[in-house]
Amino acid sequence: MRYFVVDDEAIILRDTARILDKAVREELQDDEPQIYTYSSAIQALEEAKEKKPFLILLDIDMPGINGIEMAKELEKLSSGSNLIFVTGYPKYSLDAWDTSASSFLLKPL
Repeated sequence: MRYFVVDDEAIILRDTARILDKAVREELQDDEPQIYTYSSAIQALEEAKEKKPFLILLDIDMPGINGIEMAKELEKLSSGSNLIFVTGYPKYSLDAWDTSASSFLLKPL
């Protein structure tokens, strides 16, 4: 399966991808997860159209388009991806629930 991690902070991006890799191997028993990392929501959105990820872990506060805007664009595409927001700002939680996100996690994981 394909998984996306989208965050503009390099350290968070790396650590979240590592945690995701461990979780999907142990819990979903996906022995060969395809984990893609993006520091730009715009780039991730473009690639989501083609790669159709099963799960997207998405930061909210990012330059360019933010995670909320990306989520709304994904909804227009009817991508079918599961979306989980991962952010350090609880103030965004209400906006996040206005999207098709299935969960909202606070950093650090």
